Amino acid sequence: MKSLGNKIAFVLICVLSSLLSGCGDGSDYTPPPPPPTELTDSYDDIAGLLDHYNVPGVSIVTIKDFKVDRIIALGVKDKSSNIAVTPDTMFQAASISKSLAAVAVMKAMQNGELSLDADIHDILYSWQLPDSSYSADSVVTLRRILGHTAGINVHGFNGYNRTGQLPTTLQILDGQSPANSEAVKLIHTPGSKFQYSGGGYTLMQLALTDYYQQPFYEWMHDQILSPLAMNNSSYQQPLPSAFIEQTSMGHYSNGKKVDNGFHVYPEMAAAGLWTTATDLANYMIEMQNTLNGNTMNLLETERLMEMLEAGKNPRFGLGFELFQADNYGYFGHSGANEGFQAVMLAHKTEGVGLVLMSNSDNGVQLFNSVVKLVGKLEEWPGF
Repeated sequence: MKSLGNKIAFVLICVLSSLLSGCGDGSDYTPPPPPPTELTDSYDDIAGLLDHYNVPGVSIVTIKDFKVDRIIALGVKDKSSNIAVTPDTMFQAASISKSLAAVAVMKAMQNGELSLDADIHDILYSWQLPDSSYSADSVVTLRRILGHTAGINVHGFNGYNRTGQLPTTLQILDGQSPANSEAVKLIHTPGSKFQYSGGGYTLMQLALTDYYQQPFYEWMHDQILSPLAMNNSSYQQPLPSAFIEQTSMGHYSNGKKVDNGFHVYPEMAAAGLWTTATDLANYMIEMQNTLNGNTMNLLETERLMEMLEAGKNPRFGLGFELFQADNYGYFGHSGANEGFQAVMLAHKTEGVGLVLMSNSDNGVQLFNSVVKLVGKLEEWPGF
C-alpha cells in the first residue's frame, strides 16, 4: 500500500506546479532538495523535515475519526525575529480561499438566492466582460467559474507590497495601474475546457459584492467563517491590525523573507484568506461530516457531493481539488502565495485528513513528506 501514498504525493506535486505559475518572479527560487531517505518513522521526525526543506515555520493539524487529533506547531513565524509558531499563528491560505468561497456560493444557491447556471451578468452590475467571439456561443456562469471552465484568463496573482498602492477590484479586472495582472477576459468558449482561473474567481467576487451590496470579506464571514467559529480567520485585505501579531511572514525557497513580510491580495475570493491550520481542519471536518450525513451546518449532503464530482479536469470539482489516486477518495485544495504554501487534504468517508500551512515556498515539498509519514503511521486508506 505504500506505493499509493507515493502516488498521492505525486498528484499533489503536479497540481501545485500548475497552481504556482504566476506567483512571484522566480528570482528568489532555489530548487528544494530531494525527499529524505529517512526521517519517516515518527511524528518526532517532522522537525527534521523542516530543516531538510528549509521551511522556517509550519502549523500542522491531523484529523482522525472526524475530529482534530494532533496539533503540531514548529519553527518560527519570522526568521529575523525567531518568534515561535503557535497553533494560533495565521498563514496565507492562498488558493485554498477558492474552496471556502465556492462553498459559500453553493450555500447561497441551496438557499434559493443564486443560480449556478444563469449568466453571471444577471448579478454583475458594475462591470462587464469585454465582448468576445466566444460569448455568442455560451455564457459565463457561477458553476463554470467554480469549476474553472468559464473560459476566463489570469491564472494567479502576485499580490502587492504592503507599503504600495492597492488596486480596486475594477482596476484588477481592467488590468489598469496599479494592478499588476493582465485584464480579465474570455479566452475560450465558456464550458468548453478546463482553464484554471483566479481571474474568474475575482470576477465572481465583484458579482457577489454587487448582488449582496456587502463587502466580500464581510459576506464570507457571515456565510462561512462565523457559522464554523473560524475565529482566527479573515478574508479582509489588508488584514485588520487586530490580527497582525498572529501573522507569520512569508519566505522564499532560499530562506529570504518577503519584502515587508507578506503581500496583500485584494483578489480575496481567489487568494485572500488568512487563517490557521486548526480553523481549516475544522472546515474540512465539517465537509466530511456533511458527506457522511452527520451534520449540515453549511450544505446539504447532495450539494457537497455535487461539488466533488470531477469536471473536465478529473482533478477538479467545484471549488475542490480531487486527490483520488486509485479511487481512494481524498479531496481538498492547495495554495501558494508569495512566500506561503498550504495544503488541506481529507478522506471522503474514513474521517482522516491533514492540513499543513507553511511560511515558505517549499511548503508543498514538506507536505508531501509529512502526508506520507502521517498516512503510514495512521494507516490511512492507500498508505
